[in-house]
Amino acid sequence: VLHVCGQIDIVRQKLGEITRKDIERGVSRSIVKRLIVRHQRIISFSQNIEAFFSNIALVQFVSNTVIICCLGFLIVISIGLPNASTTLIKSMLFYMVINSDAFIFCFVGEYLSTKSRMIGDAAYESLWYDLKPNQNRDLLLMIVRSQKHLTLTVGKFVDLSLIQFGSVVKASASYVSVLHAMY
Repeated sequence: VLHVCGQIDIVRQKLGEITRKDIERGVSRSIVKRLIVRHQRIISFSQNIEAFFSNIALVQFVSNTVIICCLGFLIVISIGLPNASTTLIKSMLFYMVINSDAFIFCFVGEYLSTKSRMIGDAAYESLWYDLKPNQNRDLLLMIVRSQKHLTLTVGKFVDLSLIQFGSVVKASASYVSVLHAMY
């Protein structure tokens, strides 16, 4: 995913480097064509990553939610015990590690989504108004394709994002309170 984001940054940089001199010399047509091909490769590579990691992310999120819930319950019930300090320290450390795992997955998904939206902005900020009409159409196509941002999903159900991380933490806290009420 970081490789895809780096490729997106390269496309954005190349779009910003199209100068009036390039346009006057007629070099801009080949530059735009290469950038469109590169953008299409980025999209297909991102789709391959999504297809490969979607089910893995689903298993990770289900297991992380269950583990966070169980650890939260363990933390809540061990507060009143006489030798609770060692259990609390071990549980809190593991709780933070599992939350970090879920956060990293969500952050990477959010990062990819944000970077993919930036390609359209970079294409719009380029000197498109000095290009020939057929080159403008090519850039317009790039802008339209970047509006459907690249995402990573959890089993093709929901996008990996920081909002999703918040809902995992909320769901886990709800399950902990239900378990504590039943205990």
